[in-house]
Amino acid sequence: YTDDLWSRTGDAFSVACAEVLTSVCWPLGANATYTLLAGHRADDDKTTTLWRKVDYEGQQSKWVYMAVTENNSYYLPYMQHLVLLWYNGQVLAIGSDGKIYQTEDQGITWQVTTGYALPDAFVENMPTVFDAAVADGHLWLIDREAGKAWREGENTYGE
Repeated sequence: YTDDLWSRTGDAFSVACAEVLTSVCWPLGANATYTLLAGHRADDDKTTTLWRKVDYEGQQSKWVYMAVTENNSYYLPYMQHLVLLWYNGQVLAIGSDGKIYQTEDQGITWQVTTGYALPDAFVENMPTVFDAAVADGHLWLIDREAGKAWREGENTYGE
């Protein structure tokens, strides 16, 4: 993350979020971009901390903390490693718990998706460092430790 990001978010962000894990951006209408930032707070080992902002063309907005309320049982759980990505018109979260979560309300609530599943070989040997990307309309998982990749829609996980 750039110094520009930190200068725009201010001290409240750095205090509230001890570790930034990942972020994702996607178009919101013709002239706006929605950004979701995920991290961990030092005092919370149950949930992932989320911040969001909507930037309109030519205007920078401020980060807004997305608090998890007591009545929201559909929060994104705490995971040591987490990747957020925009895929097929929705935000997916892939984490070190071996599950894929999706949100249909821009990060307020999260549920384990039944539409996608991680390959068994990936989950059985869950890497501590992995990436996810979208290329040519496919979801890719990259195990950076083993040097292996998996493409959604194929039951192959290999070099």
